[in-house]
This record gives sequence, structure tokens and C-alpha cells, in this order.
Amino acid sequence: MKKVMSLLFVIIFVFVLAGCDYSTTNTTQETTTVDTENLIDISNADELMNIELNKSYRLINNIDLTGIEWEPIGSYNEPFMGIFDGNGYTISNLTISDKNSYLNGLFAYVTGEVKNLTLQGVSIDYSSDFITYAGAIAGINKGDLINNEVDGSIQVLNTDSNTYAGLLAGMSSGVISDKLDDFSPNLVSSNKASGSINVSSAAIAFIGGMIGKSYNSTIDGNIANTNVTVEALGDQALVYVGGLIGHNYGGILIDNGNGEFPDTDIFIENNISISTLNISNSKSNIFIGGFIGFNQASELKNNFSNADIVLTGTKEDENSCIVGGFVGENFEAKINSNVVIINSLDTADFTKEVQKDAFVGGDYSDYSSSDIYIYNPMNIDLIEIDNDITILTSQDITDETFYRDYLNWDENFYTLIIDNLDID
Repeated sequence: MKKVMSLLFVIIFVFVLAGCDYSTTNTTQETTTVDTENLIDISNADELMNIELNKSYRLINNIDLTGIEWEPIGSYNEPFMGIFDGNGYTISNLTISDKNSYLNGLFAYVTGEVKNLTLQGVSIDYSSDFITYAGAIAGINKGDLINNEVDGSIQVLNTDSNTYAGLLAGMSSGVISDKLDDFSPNLVSSNKASGSINVSSAAIAFIGGMIGKSYNSTIDGNIANTNVTVEALGDQALVYVGGLIGHNYGGILIDNGNGEFPDTDIFIENNISISTLNISNSKSNIFIGGFIGFNQASELKNNFSNADIVLTGTKEDENSCIVGGFVGENFEAKINSNVVIINSLDTADFTKEVQKDAFVGGDYSDYSSSDIYIYNPMNIDLIEIDNDITILTSQDITDETFYRDYLNWDENFYTLIIDNLDID
């Protein structure tokens, strides 16, 4: 489904720009000496609450935060820059219920590294009338998140401004430098996220099971098992919802001196997303994908997505409502060697026409997708017949030889997939 229309391009570009939060992408921090060589041991809540932002730490005990109203570590102007090594230990019952910051999570803002940490029983629940970022580990991440596990719930009511929410991080972004050659995407790798997200938003909402919005981040080897509910409030809302990521941009917005804005190879690969997405619309523009709501410029490769999608409500005639079993809208991005299960795509209670597809709701890319495998038991419309798509049976997706011999996927990866299947 290729649509090359100048008007449509303008509309899409406007949406993309609306999703790019430049105020949180290009930041010059004052030079600070950061100690990543000497890890300081943390054994209790008091020590955790009083860490210094330019030093590095290691948990040596489990920590229970029951009864504490958590104040996120750091801020936008003073992020956590060191290494935080969970060391296999657990921080439990982190609770944020006061509107004490627009950056909410264990950390407000990370530019360093968080690894080997488990957050269990997270509860983030608050109302806002200004821009807000919510994630169990960080509101905003511009560092590396590696081998962490989070479980819990996020609930946000935003009556006036934009919302970024994901169980791992509200937003993840690579740091853009003045020179293209200096750029390297940040890394989100080998993390697990499970639980629920419930957001009501009157403005732009970037909601993903793991990350609300990713911007020039490499996303590799993560697992998300989430239930996401989003309500669009009023006719000014713009909603991006995905089982793994709500809105993803993987090209570098930087002029290299000759008027061009070059992209680099930034991959979203080897991820597992199992999601139930419930979206209630009120005259808004909506982009929903079982894996990613809106994707631009990144290459999606060797991912597994299993989604149930329900859309209710209505929209104005001039508004867009684009839903895909894998990606809602795909713009100038490659999609190769992915397995998609779309159990349901229910729009029966939506009162206006929906642009929907079992694979990609709207494909505005010059790239052809290849090696796409879809299990589509409800026979949802599959319009992308010009792409290299194979229809799978229930036997295929439960047979390890399909993943091992046909896809050449790693045994640990496909074993996780099969173990988490719920196929009749």
C-alpha cells in the first residue's frame, strides 16, 4: 500500500515534528567529572535516596520502599551520570503518587548506565496539567539500560499537555552531538517489562509497553508483556500506542553541512512484545501498532509481536485513525524478518472508518518489507500483498524447528517465545 501524495507527506511530516520533543533532545550539560571506576555499595533506602549524581553505585541488598513517597533521583538539569548496578538485587514497592515532578521513575533523568536491576511492585499514579514523562526506571533515559527487569503499573491523567509513558522509560534518546561522526545511539538491551499502563491524555500521548518514545536508540533483546489502556480526551489529542514502543524515530536530525539530514543504521531487533492494547478515542488522530505505533527510519529486524487490539469511540472525518497488527504507521523504514501474531483487531465499536491492516496500517516507505511471517487466526484484512509475507499456522508458531531451521533464530530467543504463547 504505497501512497505518494504531497499533501499526505506534509501531514505526516507535521505529525513527526509534533512528536519530536526538541527541548529534551539536544541538551548541553556543564562538564562534570563522573566516577565510573569506583562503585559505592548501597544497602538501604536512606543510602539510595542520597546518592550523588556523578558517582557510581552497586546494590548489596534488596530494598523495600513500602511507605515511602519516592522522589525521583536527579532532574532534567542534573541527571544521573554514573553507573547504577543492581547487582541482581531487587528494589520493591516504589511508589509515586504526588505531582512532584514532570520526570517520574526511580530516576528522573539518566545519562549514565543502569543495569542488572529488578524493580518489583512499582506504582506510579498521578495527575498532571503539564508535560510529563513516566517510567519505572526513568522518566527520560539518554544513557544505557541493560539487563533490568520491571514489574508494576503506571497510571497518568494529563488534562492539558503531552504524556510520555512506558514501563521501562517514558522516553529514550541518543544524545545528538554537533558532529555526525561523533554520534552513537544509546542502548536499551536485554530488559524485561511486565504490568499495566493506563493513560488519559488531552494532548499528544506517546505510550508504549516498554518505552513511550524512542529517539535514535538501539533497542535490542528486550521482552515486554503488558496491558495498555489509553483514553484520548477531546479533539486536540494525538495518540501513538504500541506494545513495545509508542513512537520511534531512528534517523539523525542533524545537518551535515550540505543541507541533508542523513540517517544511520539504528536497529530495533530481537525483541519480544506480548500486549493487549485498549484505546478509547474522542475525535483524535490515532496511530496504533501491536509492536510500534509509529515508526520512522529505524530498521525492525527479527522481532516477535503478539497483540490483541481494541479500539472504541469516534473521530472527525479529517482525522487519521491508523491501526496495524505490527506497526500502525511506517514511514521510510525497513521491516525485515519479523514474526507477527495478531489475535484480534476489534474496531466494531468505533463509529468512523479505520485504516487497518494485520501487518502495517499505513506504509509510506520506499523500502519493501521482506521475510514477514504472520499468524492471523481472525483473518483480519491484510492489504500489504506487495510485500514478502508468509501466512503461518498455529503449528508453525509453536514448532521450534520453524524458528531454528527456517528463521535461524537463537534457541534462547525462540524458547522464550514458545513458552509465552497462548494458542488454542
